[in-house]
Amino acid sequence: MNVKRLYLLLLLAFGFILISTSLQAQSYKKLVRTGDRFFYDGYYAPSLPFYLEAYELDDRDAELNYKIGIAYLKSDYKYKAGDFLKRAINYDSKVADDIYFHLGRAAQLNHDMDEAIQMFRKHQDLARPGSELSIAASRHIRECEVGKEMMSTPENAVITNIGPVINTSFSEYGPVISADESVLVFTSRRDDSTGGVVAEDNMPYEDIYFSYKRNDKWSEPVNAREPLNSDYHDAAVALSPDGTLLFLYYDIKGGDLYYSRREGNSWSKPESLGENINSRYREASVSISADNKTIYFSSDIPGGYGGMDIYRSDWDEANQQWGEAINLGPTINTSEDEESPFIHPDGTTLYFSSRGHKTMGGFDIFRSDIENGQFTAPFNLGYPINTADDDIYFTLSQDNQRGYYASVRADGFGAKDIYVISMPERKNIKKASSVITKIQPKLPDSPPRLAKIDAIKAVNPITIFSGMVADALTAEAVNAKMVLIDNETGELVSESYTGEDGEFLVVMPSGKNYGLTLENEDYLFHSENFNIPASSNYQQISKRIEMMVLKVGSKVVLNNIFFDTNEATLRPESGPELERLRNLLEEVPRIKIEISGHTDNVGAAQYNLQLSERRAQAVKEYLVVNGIAEERLIAKGYGMEKPIADNRTVEGRQENRRTEFEIIEN
Repeated sequence: MNVKRLYLLLLLAFGFILISTSLQAQSYKKLVRTGDRFFYDGYYAPSLPFYLEAYELDDRDAELNYKIGIAYLKSDYKYKAGDFLKRAINYDSKVADDIYFHLGRAAQLNHDMDEAIQMFRKHQDLARPGSELSIAASRHIRECEVGKEMMSTPENAVITNIGPVINTSFSEYGPVISADESVLVFTSRRDDSTGGVVAEDNMPYEDIYFSYKRNDKWSEPVNAREPLNSDYHDAAVALSPDGTLLFLYYDIKGGDLYYSRREGNSWSKPESLGENINSRYREASVSISADNKTIYFSSDIPGGYGGMDIYRSDWDEANQQWGEAINLGPTINTSEDEESPFIHPDGTTLYFSSRGHKTMGGFDIFRSDIENGQFTAPFNLGYPINTADDDIYFTLSQDNQRGYYASVRADGFGAKDIYVISMPERKNIKKASSVITKIQPKLPDSPPRLAKIDAIKAVNPITIFSGMVADALTAEAVNAKMVLIDNETGELVSESYTGEDGEFLVVMPSGKNYGLTLENEDYLFHSENFNIPASSNYQQISKRIEMMVLKVGSKVVLNNIFFDTNEATLRPESGPELERLRNLLEEVPRIKIEISGHTDNVGAAQYNLQLSERRAQAVKEYLVVNGIAEERLIAKGYGMEKPIADNRTVEGRQENRRTEFEIIEN
């Protein structure tokens, strides 16, 4: 090769390098400029793909490393920020005035509390005294000291990713569960979003998803679609313990709360919780008691203690709306934000997240017990349940064994994931006089929604009744309406419906005698009785219920007919059941029934026979007095002749002591 040709080749190569370098520089600048458009508009997460691509072209740019670190601090992946911020200060010690502050935040979020304290103090040494970040650094130093203390005595809690069936490369968060943990509702930003892609942050809109537990495994999540999901952001924030009421947050009018009622396998169109709850300010989260009569929610309406406060409201039966909102007072609320209340189904334990109580960083989850109409001082759930990042939207199983929340962790599947916490044994709160504070403080110049209340009615632990309803002959699932009545007062406690698959769940707070009736126009009604003392502990009861079609030979046990021991006088609690039977006879005037009384095998046979006859006659007389023709009714006692359960057990004898009716003519 001659010298001239070699020179030409070298010249071409050098020109190619210059062009390539120039193109690379142009590409680098274009990527940074695109990232900057998101970054300086406050959309930090969308800036990251452009910054990271530029980083591949030049990883020694101090300013770029700084921006990537800040963007990570503002994203779900905060734990990645530290490495980039350290590179930034290594390449330029004066890259930014707040570099040490952000290095402190990155170390705190990675739970390196000593390193974080050192960085925060270094920032304060260089910053103007009294500046906003200097004050914030002091707060973070206090949080780090709390974090060191909590991490030195960690709680015996095991935190486990709920798994890839639920979690994806997208964000999943805001989990809410039914009391028996059979239903999981959560919010996610997936690419099958009803609303498609959001222009501002280049992410899908939020949608609501459902998953159901079958054989201890969660089913593939299903997008709720309309009417729950719209073309905009839709988030589930609470589920009633019985799974029949779903509460939603819609980003309208400053942020409002809505509810939807389950109707079989579908959900009603969401409706506002009303003007006593929603305002032109932000109402962001809500929780409902097991009896569906009290809600706790968060709002930043003026007149509170600062930021978001937690309020409560009771259902106004007369006006069929939620009543006046009551601020929970300074025991719960602080000058900072309190959010995501969760009233446990036991009705006596409130969980919530706070920035204002003693935290190790951001929101921590706290617990307060309701005792004699008072809230005890909030108790931090401790590390590792709480972290240096925001810990919020926590929900707990009825048996206190498992908690659910969302977090970003290195073992996740992408962005926020839902995690299950195997909870440690609950700690007792010291009952010192300085700890317990009245819930109803008198507030200066307080608006009506901060009105005083006399006390909180605590609900005892609950009973969960679940199972399936089926046709007694075909075994096919039956969709039934379930009506729960307080037998002593005759008041309606709740109404719900089974799913299309016949499955149901009913939640009953302790301390009442309940009558539960299942209704379907193609079947005879079915009744169950639950007499639950106030002292009862949490319990779950499961049963398959078989409903009878209306035909000759069909029998129904009247489980809510009551007599005193050895008496045949109907007790007042029998009223709702007797009315159900009377209504049936009025609605179907062609049928004739036999009312039969039955006893267990305790006592003399002749005495039991006579007692059962008198009891059957008492039911007949009630119906006749209330308008049913006597010729349609036969009363007969069978004593101990026809047991339906084992008389050798207490439970069996109780089942055998019954009143029932049989259709004998149609």
